[in-house]
Amino acid sequence: MASNTQIVANIHRSNRPGKRIWIGIFAAIALVTLPVLPLKFLGIPGPDLDWHSIESLFSKIGVPGQSTTPQTVETAAPALSSDIKLMDVTVRSLLAQVSKNPGDPALHNRIGLVYAELGEPHSAVTHFEEAIKLSRQKIKGLTLTSNQAMEKHDVDKASGCTLEISALNVQLAAAHSSLARVYEQLGKSDKVMAQLNELSKDISLSRVIKASTLSTIAAAPDGSTILSANGRLDADTAALLARADALRQAGRGLEAMNEYKKLSERVPNLALVHKEYGLTALAMRNTWLAQEELEKAVQLNGKDSAAHTALGTIQGQLGQRDKAISEFEKAIAINPKEVNAAFNLGNIYADAGQYDKAIGAFQKAVAGQPGFALAHNNLATMYSFSGDTASAAREFRTAINLSPNMASAHYGLGIACLNEKNYAESAKSFKRALQLNPDLIDAQSKLEVAQKRLRGQLKFN
Repeated sequence: MASNTQIVANIHRSNRPGKRIWIGIFAAIALVTLPVLPLKFLGIPGPDLDWHSIESLFSKIGVPGQSTTPQTVETAAPALSSDIKLMDVTVRSLLAQVSKNPGDPALHNRIGLVYAELGEPHSAVTHFEEAIKLSRQKIKGLTLTSNQAMEKHDVDKASGCTLEISALNVQLAAAHSSLARVYEQLGKSDKVMAQLNELSKDISLSRVIKASTLSTIAAAPDGSTILSANGRLDADTAALLARADALRQAGRGLEAMNEYKKLSERVPNLALVHKEYGLTALAMRNTWLAQEELEKAVQLNGKDSAAHTALGTIQGQLGQRDKAISEFEKAIAINPKEVNAAFNLGNIYADAGQYDKAIGAFQKAVAGQPGFALAHNNLATMYSFSGDTASAAREFRTAINLSPNMASAHYGLGIACLNEKNYAESAKSFKRALQLNPDLIDAQSKLEVAQKRLRGQLKFN
């Protein structure tokens, strides 16, 4: 049976606080990779979860860090060349994602933004227009479904549709706003006005909400109405929302926060605004504000699993273990396929030595996303802690199939095979782990043990 010290290096964390990824010129390369944060305890080498790690994570969602040192002309030119190369890589990655999921308007919006930055306006226009078309189609279908649900008094289903429509309206607003900026750069003022008019027509975040709840959801602090008679947001509110989203997607986080602040004051009971404000604040490393806004979001809309997950992630970072567990469990109850919540919950239980609960959480993570290599790796590690070496070996092999260069999975498989007296595969796994990470000192000693036992086994046979 392997000891904790032998296995613990196999646990990994991946914090992904948001379902949406924002593009910025200094964050392009991050869209091609996923953060891997090893879980460190019992003295095994590995980075702690500090702000340096979190800053790296934020770079992966497209919000550049704020520099206080002006960049000189001499250093700007090489950086620009490098950024263009990175953005070119990003385009290829995003196009690959679109080929797998062509109906996602968010992907088309992101590709359009990158093309616009690369100086390819016609390609940008194509993707922004596709984002608009897809968003409209999805909103139409969801509106019909929501109305049918309300007729059957299925409030939960109608609320779910409302949430999806709200997210799609944000994508729709962003696409219109981005198109208007591209046309402005091209000097086509008539098309700029056309897009602004279309934006005014399309924004209808609360269309499916019953009239009896409109006053609660969209009342301004001064008692004035935010929604028109047909349930649409008024023009000023819609423009603020579109501007905030556009600024965030462009990586201008501080400006986006200012716009979301205005929105939160104008429509204090609109959960979506508090959610987006909170996620933007988190990306800008304002943890206190992020927690405050996300708490408001889940109070106003307790059925948003992504908001619960984001709030739980913050609470986990702040050491508020019980609160984080509660939020993750709520997220999973709302959406059993909320992979981020299940994965983070598993890590919390693993930290606390509650291996059975950790196994249950990681099982939900791999069920929701079978291709999640880190979740398979962490599940395997928990099986190892629990003495189930056969299940551990199975999950480590799955992790390796999904991510062949994960050194910790090879190391873990070596431990599992060593305990099962499969010394040949154990030695092979330890060798591969050392090739990938020569700093795994313990792997070297375990390799020698496996080789010694293999020689004895062969001699005995």
